[in-house]
Amino acid sequence: MNSVRYQYVSTRRRRHPVTVAYVAAESSDQITITLGASFCHEADRFSRHLGREIAEGRLSRSPFRFTIPFDREQTPAFGKAVADSLRHFVESHEHKISTAYSRKD
Repeated sequence: MNSVRYQYVSTRRRRHPVTVAYVAAESSDQITITLGASFCHEADRFSRHLGREIAEGRLSRSPFRFTIPFDREQTPAFGKAVADSLRHFVESHEHKISTAYSRKD
């Protein structure tokens, strides 16, 4: 399995960035991105370490998955394509992701 990487995505309605743990796998014509995310409450102190821990746990238990088209011959490079797509996915699905990970007490 590919190693887990992390990205911090700033969104308009949140004071702290969303911490995202993800794995990106390339096939012949696409990249599959699997992610878990952590959201810091506005009243809490932001902790990269805790955010990464929570996001990685969610990645292993209940991940989100999406694919993007990819052609090695074209730009942007693999890393940039993944980072840009990940940021766009989190920004456009923030409510859905946070709702899925919210406590159901």
